[in-house]
Amino acid sequence: MGEVWLPNVDGVERDSSVIENCDNYGNIIGVICVGGIVGEVSGHYYYGSDLLKENKSIIRNCNNYGNIYRNKNFENLSNYYRAIFKYFGGIAGYGSYIENCTNQGNIYGFESIHPKDSISYIGGITGVAWQVTDCKNNNKLNVDSRAKNTDDICGYILRSDKRG
Repeated sequence: MGEVWLPNVDGVERDSSVIENCDNYGNIIGVICVGGIVGEVSGHYYYGSDLLKENKSIIRNCNNYGNIYRNKNFENLSNYYRAIFKYFGGIAGYGSYIENCTNQGNIYGFESIHPKDSISYIGGITGVAWQVTDCKNNNKLNVDSRAKNTDDICGYILRSDKRG
């Protein structure tokens, strides 16, 4: 299967929605918010008609079989992205609530990094999420020791009561 060169597969999803029963078999190359199913599902608090509420989007029952690659072709990148690589995961780069998902793909490009590069939030399932439940990453991450917030499942859990 060919490769897709996009920072986000499904773009940014900001509503309280459900992404479910999706499989990805393609390889993904990107810079920020890169995942096999979706680049970013915002689990942030957001403003809407004077109310502040939590986004509770869910990714469930999804599988990634494709590989995730950090884009090393710096000549085509803007100066902002040239040394910042964040939010990489087998399912989502930046997730919200992720349930019963499996990553079969590898995440490449972080084995050796330039000292000036900023590498952070890399996980086998997601780089960042509010909660990850019953998910499996079948490939171990191989990440340079200078990278921050990395884990075989989730690089960083946003809710302190869900860390463990």
